[in-house]
Amino acid sequence: MICELDRGGAILRATIALAGIVLICLPAAGQAAQVRMALHLTESQISWGEPDLKHKLLDRLSARDGLEVTLINDSAWATSASGNSFFDAEFVARSGSEADVRYVLSLTDVRTDLAVRKGLSIPLLLSRYSVVGTVSGVMRIVDTHKGRVIYDETFEIDKRGPSHWQPLDDDRNSSKLHFPAAEKPRFLESLEWRTADRLAKIILRKIKLR
Repeated sequence: MICELDRGGAILRATIALAGIVLICLPAAGQAAQVRMALHLTESQISWGEPDLKHKLLDRLSARDGLEVTLINDSAWATSASGNSFFDAEFVARSGSEADVRYVLSLTDVRTDLAVRKGLSIPLLLSRYSVVGTVSGVMRIVDTHKGRVIYDETFEIDKRGPSHWQPLDDDRNSSKLHFPAAEKPRFLESLEWRTADRLAKIILRKIKLR
């Protein structure tokens, strides 16, 4: 948002301050109006890193021209005296409209897991096992102008870590599948950026920026 003052700007500012007048800033010519979105994300803590998908997704969405995204915490709209929550579309739409946002994006039950999975197998010869990181949860988008949910789906995004081909013994606990503790934070970072990229693409396809 841009405010332009004339050469007597200093005097004008002083006059406004003394008079208690509020100067309203209007968009400059040619500057597109911003569509406002509120983002709420809850994620479980894990023992092998510090999840921060929230800020990565905020970064990806905020990079889109015409979209302004703000974070809201668990207590902001999560519950009300009547027990409303993010699962109550009517309540969320009303709260979002009162806060002057067009969309409320909510990601709940977000979990980050590491597991060993069996992949390609050649019976009686070889089996491939991999350590796989997964981010899963439920994503909902409420359009406050329409007063309803426009997207409500579960998601699960994977990233493969160390892999090992095993002859015959078929041992998912092989030491060669060990994931060094020092590498886990970097792997988590990469997994979350991948998740943020994919979720952002879905979100931007579902909302209107005009």
